[in-house]
Parts: sequence; C-alpha cells; structure tokens
Amino acid sequence: MADHKETFPLVVNGENTTVEINVNEPLRNLVKAGLKETDNEKGHALEDWEVRAVTGGPVLDQSKKIEDYHFAAGTKLYVDLKVGGGG
Repeated sequence: MADHKETFPLVVNGENTTVEINVNEPLRNLVKAGLKETDNEKGHALEDWEVRAVTGGPVLDQSKKIEDYHFAAGTKLYVDLKVGGGG
C-alpha cells in the first residue's frame, strides 16, 4: 500500500484543525484524528459523529477510503454530532 499522505482541513464541532493522513485509510480514521486534535474524542462514540464535505451536504460513509472520495486539494470537511446523537 502506498504511503500517500495529504493534509485535510477539518471543522470539528465548530473548531478548525488540520490532520495529515494516508489517503488509503478509511475516512473514520481521519474523523478519529480530528476528534483527538480538538479534544472531542471523549464522551461520544465515533458512531455519534457524521462527516460532510459541504455544510448541509450528504453524510459521507466513514468506512470508505479517503481516496475513494477524490476530494479536491484543500477540501474542508465538517465533523459534527448527529442530531440527537449520543444524547
């Protein structure tokens, strides 16, 4: 597996951060890293979070590889609690 890392800007629960990750990994690993960077990894299960490429856009499947989405360079991803998630 090629070690092809890219840096992704994330907005996690309203807080901006960036994560460098291998694009061959599943999207859930990017979400986990973003949650850790913003101190949001405790208190809610990973399943309580959803990720979108556009605010209000479709929820992305976290089990798919990051590279499967063909994100343009600099694409900002939005990670937020599901409505009623973890409640």
